[in-house]
Amino acid sequence: MKKVWPLYASNTLTGILSLSILIAVGGCGGAPQAPKKTPPPLVKKVQLQGETAYDVCSVPNPEKGKKYPLFFFLSPNGNPRDFYPVQAEVCLQNSCFFGASYNFRNNVSLDNFLPALKASIWDISSRYPIDPKRVYLCGFSGGGMASYVTAYFNPGLIRGVLSNDGALHANLLEPGELKQSQLKAVAILSGTMDAVVTPDYLKQNAKIVEGAGIKVQIFSFEGDHVIAGPEEWDKAMKWLLKES
Repeated sequence: MKKVWPLYASNTLTGILSLSILIAVGGCGGAPQAPKKTPPPLVKKVQLQGETAYDVCSVPNPEKGKKYPLFFFLSPNGNPRDFYPVQAEVCLQNSCFFGASYNFRNNVSLDNFLPALKASIWDISSRYPIDPKRVYLCGFSGGGMASYVTAYFNPGLIRGVLSNDGALHANLLEPGELKQSQLKAVAILSGTMDAVVTPDYLKQNAKIVEGAGIKVQIFSFEGDHVIAGPEEWDKAMKWLLKES
């Protein structure tokens, strides 16, 4: 029987569990409120055909002939600025390109965001020296969930996922389901006081990921359902690059 991926909103872990398969992509809350942030140097917005758009930040002075990893970010608000300046700067410090989508947000249908994400990644790869075997998806909350889903529907496109307080979609909880994604590694950032997607629930997720033959590591940080700080992102990113 073909799986259904409906988009009912859920703002609590209780909702995630009770809805089972009727869970929303991105139903794990929104990004925290924060002061307006200034984009890092070299950030550029690219508008493609229709409504597809993304931000990209290039590695400074890329070496001729060298290919670089790409970390592409998904915000539950559809706002790349949720990841300025911290995550963008961590990418550059690790000699990685930074990209972020305007097309994913909580409760957007798969048909609307999946083609846009794939088109954005392909477009970045056509404009910049990106290693096609080192493309990573990252996201906070619903953006983390959508990272898993995007990898599932695009086998082999995504090397690894870095999820900050984002749960697996209920359709991916079956043992071995994630094998289809061909992911090599998953890094999970888990807030120790998160009551939306609890540490215990993310530990269960990690076992499911591992059961699909994918390397997985949890990086805990002090905080609730928020975007982790630069040290935690740096550790998780370095691990993901090393293990995949």
